[in-house]
Amino acid sequence: NKVHRERRSGRFDSRRMVEADRGSAKVFKREDEGRDVKYETYFVLDRSYSMRGSDVVAAENAVATLMVALEEAGVKTELLDFYDDTPRVIKTRSQDVLEENSNIMRGRYAAEGGTPLGAVMQVLQGRLEGTYGEPFVIVVTDGAPNSQSAYIDALEQMDAPVLGVTVGRGGLDQQTRDRLFNFHVQVPNKNDIKDKMYDLASNVML
Repeated sequence: NKVHRERRSGRFDSRRMVEADRGSAKVFKREDEGRDVKYETYFVLDRSYSMRGSDVVAAENAVATLMVALEEAGVKTELLDFYDDTPRVIKTRSQDVLEENSNIMRGRYAAEGGTPLGAVMQVLQGRLEGTYGEPFVIVVTDGAPNSQSAYIDALEQMDAPVLGVTVGRGGLDQQTRDRLFNFHVQVPNKNDIKDKMYDLASNVML
């Protein structure tokens, strides 16, 4: 699994993601010559009421940590969420994730409303227009969207693969996962979100 930055590439070391969160640039296991690929990663964080409490805190921590690691590797990141049924852009590609930490880490009670994934995907598609890299999307949620048809309509227009990270034991059946995401992982234990999300991102950036 490789991450590319201009003419060099390396593999993410998941143990070093916490170091990246502290400002370390040592997120590679090794570096070598590689293709000139400019990845861009777009995160979508579910802040619906059902995520309230320790689930949303764990998701915030996982997303923020991986964003730091990606940015240290030269990968631009952006974060969208939805709160009280409203899609929001929390961090743009041009903003530094550490400088936006207070906007990302909202806490256990920053979760209200339903799961309007279709609406946030429409916003996201607009933000993908005019990008020059190879984008992919990571959605962290705990269930299905309010309207699966609206979400699937938006997904069909998406110019990037969509990876799903589903938190909790309820989960989605295989047929639903296949409809909603290009790749998916179920995370019964919220403490495993970071590692599972890292694995997904690593598999995309080959």
